[in-house]
Amino acid sequence: MRTTDCNNNTACKPLCPISNVARLKKLTKLSLEICAPRFLSNLYKNPIGAFNKTVNGFYIWTDNSIVIRCVKVSPKKWKIFVGNIVALIQEAIC
Repeated sequence: MRTTDCNNNTACKPLCPISNVARLKKLTKLSLEICAPRFLSNLYKNPIGAFNKTVNGFYIWTDNSIVIRCVKVSPKKWKIFVGNIVALIQEAIC
């Protein structure tokens, strides 16, 4: 989270730590990679309630080009697991 105080001092800190445990069932790399943005999209839905301050902007960042490509495409293109997660992400951020 990036904050700026009244003296224009800026600080950046993690909003919350993320840790995922892979399922025992074999999943594709895409299925595992898409879980982190889903978690972030859940945070995106209601950020203002978690803070007692004004939220001027909220950004979800990823450097994973596969995930970015997935989120830009219709969820119907993917298998059920990935498609459902892509739909949830698109619903939260659009």
